[in-house]
Amino acid sequence: MTNLRRLLRNVPVLRGDARVSRFWGTFVNVPVLGFLALLAFAAPVFAADAPALPPGVTPEQVEAVRQAIQSGAPIPPEVQKLLESRPDLKGLLPPELREKLEQKEQEKANEKDAGKKPAAAKPEVATAAAKAELAAAAPFRYDWRKSPYVGGLFSKRLTDTERDSLTHFGHDLFVPSPGAAQLLENIPVGPGYIVGPGDEIVVKMWGRVEGTQRMVVDRDGKIFFPKFGSLYVAGKTFEEMRAFLKSKVSTIAEVSSDVALGQMKGIRVSVVGEVRAPGWYNVSSFQTALQVLSIAGGMKDIGSLRRIKILRGGKEIQEIDLYDLLLAGDTRADIRLQQGDVIFVPVVARLAAIAGEVRRPAIYELRNEKSLLDLVRVAGGFAPSAWKQRVQVERLSGNVSRIVLDASVDELEKGRQTLDLADGDIVRVFPIVQTDLNVVTVEGNVYRPGKFEIKQGMTVGGLFQDVTDFLPETYFDYALLTRLVPPDFHKEVIPINLRRIVLEKRPEADIPLQAGDTLTVFNRSAFRDLPKATISGEVRMTRRELAQAPKSELQATVGKTALEAKTAVETRTDNNVLTFDIQAGLRVADLVKMAGGLTRLASLDRAEIVRVDDNRNYRTIYFDLGKAMEGDPKENLLLESEDHVRIHSVMETRYRKTVTAAGEVNNPGDYVLTQGMLLSDLLFKSGGFKESAYTKEGELFRREVTPQGDLVKTQTMIVYPDKVLRGEAAADIPLKEYDLLVVRQIPEWAEKIVVTLSGEVQFPGAYAARKGERLSSVITRAGGFTKDAYLKAALFSRASTQRTQQEAIDKLVEDLEVEVTQKSQTVGASLDKEDVEANKELLIARRALIAQLKKTRAKGRVIIHLAGNGKVEGTLGDVLLEDGDRLDVPKKMNVVNVVGRVYNPTGIVFDPARDSVGYYLRLVGGPTESADRDHIFLLKADGSVVTRETADRGFFAFGERGLMNARVEPGDSILVPEKLVQTRLMKDVKDITQIIFQIMVSARVLITLF
Repeated sequence: MTNLRRLLRNVPVLRGDARVSRFWGTFVNVPVLGFLALLAFAAPVFAADAPALPPGVTPEQVEAVRQAIQSGAPIPPEVQKLLESRPDLKGLLPPELREKLEQKEQEKANEKDAGKKPAAAKPEVATAAAKAELAAAAPFRYDWRKSPYVGGLFSKRLTDTERDSLTHFGHDLFVPSPGAAQLLENIPVGPGYIVGPGDEIVVKMWGRVEGTQRMVVDRDGKIFFPKFGSLYVAGKTFEEMRAFLKSKVSTIAEVSSDVALGQMKGIRVSVVGEVRAPGWYNVSSFQTALQVLSIAGGMKDIGSLRRIKILRGGKEIQEIDLYDLLLAGDTRADIRLQQGDVIFVPVVARLAAIAGEVRRPAIYELRNEKSLLDLVRVAGGFAPSAWKQRVQVERLSGNVSRIVLDASVDELEKGRQTLDLADGDIVRVFPIVQTDLNVVTVEGNVYRPGKFEIKQGMTVGGLFQDVTDFLPETYFDYALLTRLVPPDFHKEVIPINLRRIVLEKRPEADIPLQAGDTLTVFNRSAFRDLPKATISGEVRMTRRELAQAPKSELQATVGKTALEAKTAVETRTDNNVLTFDIQAGLRVADLVKMAGGLTRLASLDRAEIVRVDDNRNYRTIYFDLGKAMEGDPKENLLLESEDHVRIHSVMETRYRKTVTAAGEVNNPGDYVLTQGMLLSDLLFKSGGFKESAYTKEGELFRREVTPQGDLVKTQTMIVYPDKVLRGEAAADIPLKEYDLLVVRQIPEWAEKIVVTLSGEVQFPGAYAARKGERLSSVITRAGGFTKDAYLKAALFSRASTQRTQQEAIDKLVEDLEVEVTQKSQTVGASLDKEDVEANKELLIARRALIAQLKKTRAKGRVIIHLAGNGKVEGTLGDVLLEDGDRLDVPKKMNVVNVVGRVYNPTGIVFDPARDSVGYYLRLVGGPTESADRDHIFLLKADGSVVTRETADRGFFAFGERGLMNARVEPGDSILVPEKLVQTRLMKDVKDITQIIFQIMVSARVLITLF
């Protein structure tokens, strides 16, 4: 026993596995008889006729392997390691044990494959991953209308209908679809498959030697086959490799074999040219060129579908025309790829669009198609509705013009005419537009309207068998037969009496029919108004929540009324008036039910009918609505046409008590006083407080009125809304009729003030200002002025001033219009014939000036003076700010503008040594003859105006010289107005000219200042 234990310790398979150690620990403690029995059981393994053990393999190792396999448990690591180091042990096991071992190894291999990353092991999985990655990265559906090339070539020349109906033929093949990226693992291997590195070869053997050998072709193209060594198989076809390996195995006596491919190699191919995702792809060796193109996202809009090239070793081995697949299902050109293959998609060649009456209108790529008929065949042929007498081709001719060519299909098919296609052609196949040649049309109030074949001698009476062919309410006394009379096919109307033709069967009244005739049969309602009645007030269908109900629902509701009267809701006015068709015998209760019944607020005591009598006079009929609804014949009155039923509300006779909320609440207004209403209820109904509400105190104004309606007294009560909100019962007082709650605003609460600084400030932009803040404070916050700021020309505008100025302008225009109109009427009466033309000129001038003044819009400018040193605080320019104020500080100026009636209106560079008005007027040539020298004025850069009357010098003694010597600064403008044309009747038109002078001066000043 000691020697046995020593022997077992030397067996490598037993080390490191607790289960095997326990097994052999139990084994060495069994009695000797058990051990002999075990040896007897294992005797067949060591029998003399059994194969001899390989060198280095002991019987104990074989027995350990047999026990581990027979137990059904997972193979222990030590036994697995022994099997991997000595694969020849499998040949010493019985066939059933070898099969179990192979099954366990296969299961373990599958588990490993399941846990591996698919990208490196399986090119098919890599292909699917590439597809998924492409789809996730670019969810794209091709639309030729958005294509810069294809859309630009065709879209602008197509109509909207043609643009919507056309597709770019073939590109839909590569549109991503669910399930497109699927694994290609179970595709059978063809006999011509080329074996290469990475392919797994599976050889199964049975007979005297059983087992499965899985061998992978290495980089050298060899596999290691136990018992045969290294074998070179790369480059062989699958059929050649299969025969080669089977011949090798056949050298072993009594052993049969089968050869298959397991996991196949991946290949790396290139996809270049006009494809959506060019690059290198790791794909399965089973995948074809078009499948790889699909992985790459398909072609771009300018990619060719007809000249796809497959390059191998720098040479073109195949060219694919996708139209063979799309038009005929031919896939012979789609070959399987090999390592290093290149798929190249060139730029599309010629394109042509065909629209209209063909079976497949689209944009097609032309290859061998030269003529128009070739393109029609590609498009599936002409549709049955195509008009072949004229097919139109719109062509871009010589990159310089667009031309139109017409052709006849019959002439093209007979070879009498040829029309070859060019790149960018648009072919239009028009439909048949001729009307039906052998039909007559029946429309109107018949059961079977439509077209009927016209036969020889057919008449109007032949269209109808009897009265059952007509719908109810047919007007038999008059029908219309519309006929197209050649050669211009103008319409001619023939009156028909269907009563004589169909009902009375009079042959002399019947009229023969012609092709193209249209017979119109009318309903009685076309010739007389149906009786109608209206209803308003407290009926359900007048409620606003049902105003948008579907018409079918309304008709279903009223369809269950008495007498099964035909109803239709025709109008629903602002007063919620419903109109119904009525029949003889319809009563008030029926009309109420047709309108959906009464509401809860309907007054049952009294309702009214407003009726129009035979003399077209209105009279009112009152009735008891409650009794009418119960069926009392005295009250449930019969209706007549044009009756209007009014259902009153009980609220019309009841006084509604109200209370009012005002002030800083979200929804101020009147509210109905309900029983037990408290102050908190009114606050809730009014939407709560605004942000500006002062909730600590409020005022409640209460008026007490006697039952006779006399005012007794008014009192003011202080209430505490914040306490009410906290739920204090003492503060939540009950309300009475006429109570008015006023919630005040928080003291000194003001809306936000936003001021804008622009131009030459350090930090221009919008600034929020507080109440009472001045301009100097905001300028300081903005960093002050820049060194280039020209403060004398600063422009300060204010929103409130703008509104005031615009109101003043509008008032001025209105006053001037009235004054001019009055003066012109007075003067016009005193003018003789010789002064008519002069009066017309004055009238035209007056209207033009007033029209110009009407266009003036105030800018809201406020003239302020800013010190040249930039100090604003403490000056007159340091104004209090308002919301909407704006200060614009320009850069330093060095130009003086001279405009108006001068010889050369222009800008002049400022000369500090010469700063008078007269100097700059002389530089531009001075005033012209038409200039008004008395009204020349100087517009300063700060907005102030210097005129002859306001000049510093010479107002009395020197006249105009005072203005001519006025000091000019950079940015100032000198304005010379135009002199009005004087008429020869100065005495008569003095008042009018004075008014026009006022208009001109006012207009110029307003336009300049505001």
